[in-house]
Amino acid sequence: MFFDKIKKEINKRKHLDQNFSDLEILLEKNLQDLKEFKEVKILLDKSKLIKEKLFENKSFVKLFENLKKGNFWVVGGFTRDVLAEFQPKDIDLVTDLDIKEVKDLVKNFKIKEVGKHFGVLLVDVDGVDFEIATFRSDKDNSGFKKGDIYTDFERRDFDVNAIYFNLQSFLLEDKIDNGGIENAINRRFKFQGNCKERIKEDPLRVLRAFKLIKKGFKPCCKKVMNCVRNNFEYMLKNTNPERIRTEFEKIIEIV
Repeated sequence: MFFDKIKKEINKRKHLDQNFSDLEILLEKNLQDLKEFKEVKILLDKSKLIKEKLFENKSFVKLFENLKKGNFWVVGGFTRDVLAEFQPKDIDLVTDLDIKEVKDLVKNFKIKEVGKHFGVLLVDVDGVDFEIATFRSDKDNSGFKKGDIYTDFERRDFDVNAIYFNLQSFLLEDKIDNGGIENAINRRFKFQGNCKERIKEDPLRVLRAFKLIKKGFKPCCKKVMNCVRNNFEYMLKNTNPERIRTEFEKIIEIV
């Protein structure tokens, strides 16, 4: 339809011997509209795929039925891996509710307070664990400070781990996206914000970058990889050996 319109305008101008300046403006506008349409279609298609993958998990379906009175988002590895067409595993959720409010909603399930001081619950549904965390604003793990979706977004390690899927609208939150959606689809990644600052907040993020690489993601540019390499020794000197060992085990387990 659009291209038929352009063709008609071209033929009319040829016949009248007119210039094409206004046609160029029309063409540019419609191509921009077409680009935006394609972007929206990708978001809708990917959102639909994430929803389908979530509801394939029967334990998640049971949990979801108990979360309808609150605002919840799926974030982290699940959304990232679905977009990258990898097999997703753990389903992690975030919410604007306090931990006490979350506990009231999931009281019919087994609850483990794995991070009470950090606003994190582990909910066991038929033997499947789901991590539910309250939005945070602290960045250095020194202590829990409640935030909102924007502060939670800013404090995450990598752009592909900061992709939020809204469980009310069943849509990806593209308005707070930092390029993570596109990068995940193309299996790339970058640090969320300044690389050195993110590593200083938690040096173990150096190994988590290697974990993404082992999984099949590529650094979006040499600057990202250089930052990881240059801070490897800093990570070794400033991280508990037990945490390093645990992260190495996770890397080795990736097939």
